[in-house]
Amino acid sequence: MQSIPTGVTVVAVTKTFPFNIVEEAYHSGFRHIGENRVEEAREKIEHAQKNTLKGIVWHMIGHVQSRKIRDAAALFDWVDSVDSSRIARKLDEEAGRLGKKLHVLLEVNLSGEATKYGFDLAGWENNPEKLQHFHVSIHESMSMKHLIVEGLMTMPPYMTDPEDNRPIFQSLKRLSKTIRAQIPGFGAELSMGTSQDYWVAVEEGATQIRLGEAIFGRRPKKISNCPNS
Repeated sequence: MQSIPTGVTVVAVTKTFPFNIVEEAYHSGFRHIGENRVEEAREKIEHAQKNTLKGIVWHMIGHVQSRKIRDAAALFDWVDSVDSSRIARKLDEEAGRLGKKLHVLLEVNLSGEATKYGFDLAGWENNPEKLQHFHVSIHESMSMKHLIVEGLMTMPPYMTDPEDNRPIFQSLKRLSKTIRAQIPGFGAELSMGTSQDYWVAVEEGATQIRLGEAIFGRRPKKISNCPNS
């Protein structure tokens, strides 16, 4: 794994890995842990609490299904994948019910891929209406009492050459800069880059990167129910 500059947060993505990988990550100094399924995360969070792994910041990095919003709000510290105003409202309601503040990132789709979640911002620089529509969602999210809108997240296409995703990362940084110039107080976090292209993302201004295989190796196809398997 290439060296990562100070100031860039590594979210260690432990999805599909057993709990002992969370322990290894923790004892290696990682404190931000990413999961994309509520059920799997619940088991790991419970095991972490039983094993007194203190100070872990849990990130929900996958799409949040409506029926899982209550659990996601209860389990996670960050939801990095808020992809609609409806999801933001429901998370705010649940966080309020729990009496907690929830850190969130707004996920944007810059590639235009139909298989990707996120606010549709593909081609935003040539489409003022898209940006104006997004502004409405931003203002709404920032007005919610129990959400702290920290910035933006994007999931670029899978490319064999990481350089092919550089324009996506550049676009996200320009989008962030544009929004923050127009909406004071909007968060400056940029979550972009995964094991396949994180060094390009860092060069283009990522403040958070999501790494799984780059840290832990190839993912198992299935996770065992045994926490220490």
